[in-house]
Amino acid sequence: MKIGYISTVCFGIPREWVVKAQDKDIILTPSQFCKSAIVKSGVEEDKIKVVSPYVNFDHFAPEKDKLKIRNAQGIRFLAILDFSPFSNWEMLIESYFKAFRHKQNACLIIYNDGAMPNEEAIRGIQKIKKRVNGNARIFFFPQKLSEELMPNLFSSCDCFIDVSRNAFGIKLLQAMACGIPVIGPKVGGNREFMHHNNSCLVSCVSKEKITKRTLPNHMFQGLSWARLDPLDISAYLLGVYGNIDCEKDRAAQDLTELSSSFGYDNFVKSLSDAIG
Repeated sequence: MKIGYISTVCFGIPREWVVKAQDKDIILTPSQFCKSAIVKSGVEEDKIKVVSPYVNFDHFAPEKDKLKIRNAQGIRFLAILDFSPFSNWEMLIESYFKAFRHKQNACLIIYNDGAMPNEEAIRGIQKIKKRVNGNARIFFFPQKLSEELMPNLFSSCDCFIDVSRNAFGIKLLQAMACGIPVIGPKVGGNREFMHHNNSCLVSCVSKEKITKRTLPNHMFQGLSWARLDPLDISAYLLGVYGNIDCEKDRAAQDLTELSSSFGYDNFVKSLSDAIG
């Protein structure tokens, strides 16, 4: 039996992936979003099986000890991103600056495995800040954390935001397991576990075609991915900021359902069912 694996953040997959998928008996994929994209690209639907990643809900759990993060006072929004085009970081930064133009009691903490942004990203942030007259605080977390300490990072913040293009969105699920409010895309693999009752979902305003300018020398050129609504991002940031206690209460209500659907036991069952 030949088994393949495909994940995508686009509304389709490259032609060469379709060709390689033809001789596979089973194609595993992490979400219904990915499955739909693969089918639309011409791969037989019957061979595609959704097996979502799992989270250790004993490790990623609420009320972990908080990390000491200096220079990050007020309501803390956490973003984990690498400043690649996939992370949609420019839209996030601009929406954050616009949301908190006149509010000082908020901070966006950006974690990138302890790495500081490169020179191109720094210039981009400065350009955005100047264009929108942004003065809200941003703190770049300087320390590389082990997986053991990631729940502590989530617990040290008031809200996790990820507006990247997601094949699944494991960091969003980990944040939810830690019991903090989350803001994520309305379109993408994260819809496996995010809905309007347990999270804030940013609308997709259009399908954006990927060009050489978007992703130079990349096989995804010519495909499309979601363009989110920046006004929605700003609105949800302000909504969480103004109703933080209510949002935290809402975030804590869905943990039992999440752990039963996306824990290790369910992963093993889904994988066993998929490969027979």
